[in-house]
Amino acid sequence: MKKVLTIAEWTEIGNKAKDINRNLNELCTLLSERLNLQDYYNKWKSADKAFDNLRSQLDDIVCDRFPNLPDREITHIFYGTDEKVKS
Repeated sequence: MKKVLTIAEWTEIGNKAKDINRNLNELCTLLSERLNLQDYYNKWKSADKAFDNLRSQLDDIVCDRFPNLPDREITHIFYGTDEKVKS
């Protein structure tokens, strides 16, 4: 039987996803601006786009699992600033 994640657990996942996204963006900037390695930049940008698609899918899952929460609150989990996880 699958475990049902709480909103606090989804928030923790969302915070980690935001960290990964920030790091991917920083790496893309480093490769393109500082090192001028366009080929590597394009590969990392492709990974960044794939990760954005994954975040969007996770956002959809949370929307389905918590229909009573406002969309703005759910979207904040994956796209807003980091939050403290409420126990």
